[in-house]
Amino acid sequence: MEIEQTQCCAVDEICHLSYSNNAKDAMKDFCDYLCGYEEEENEKLDPAAFYTFTGVVKFKGTECARNRGYYNYGKAFKAFILRNKLGMVTESQARPNRINHPNHVVKVWVWSPNATALNKWWRKNREA
Repeated sequence: MEIEQTQCCAVDEICHLSYSNNAKDAMKDFCDYLCGYEEEENEKLDPAAFYTFTGVVKFKGTECARNRGYYNYGKAFKAFILRNKLGMVTESQARPNRINHPNHVVKVWVWSPNATALNKWWRKNREA
């Protein structure tokens, strides 16, 4: 996973979400990335105002190699955020990825993290 800056200083993009094994691992990867993989006991996460993430929600064909069988990673990440009360998430309508992968239907999510809840979750789960 990587976090890329956009042209707006308030919005970053979570890239390669599909590479995580599940939503909890994705959140741990996100938190690791934010704190620079430091192991300091009192490390505090300082998230941006908004993060976007994308996901394939449907595709034509028998295989989507990049996603390694974990096709609902975007939807699962959104559900994880909401279930753990880590902020608000809005969701786009599903649209074909016409330019790069026309057989993929994708969605975009925008997450506004609750920094206090995220830090509490991270302290509890960083070693779990």
